[in-house]
Amino acid sequence: MKLSICLFSFLILGVVSYENKFRFAGTVLCRSEKPWCVRIRVIEVDTLIDDTIAADDFCSTEQTRTYDIEGVDENDGILDRNFEIQMVVTHNCSRNTETVFKTGIKRIPLPKAPTEHATIRQHLNLNMNNSQ
Repeated sequence: MKLSICLFSFLILGVVSYENKFRFAGTVLCRSEKPWCVRIRVIEVDTLIDDTIAADDFCSTEQTRTYDIEGVDENDGILDRNFEIQMVVTHNCSRNTETVFKTGIKRIPLPKAPTEHATIRQHLNLNMNNSQ
């Protein structure tokens, strides 16, 4: 019985997990006459529960701010061999209330060894609620 549980777990979870380091950098644009705040949360999209890889919060009075955040994820979802990376951006730049938008999903193949991935650059225009 214990052997069948171990085999089942191995098949479901896949192979050995490796530490994957990610770095996210870019600029945030907000044309606002008042101070504004943003929360950038980088997630690995999964079928059941998304993993948070990295997050950063800051406020500014400038039109353009840079960000540079790092995070780690070990494995992807069940029977999936790709990281699906997405940013969830919450801000108050264009309205008095918080606005949330998501960037497009970037697919990164799951490596076979610990990896430090190249920096993922994402420029965020909060007035347009989009990324470039």
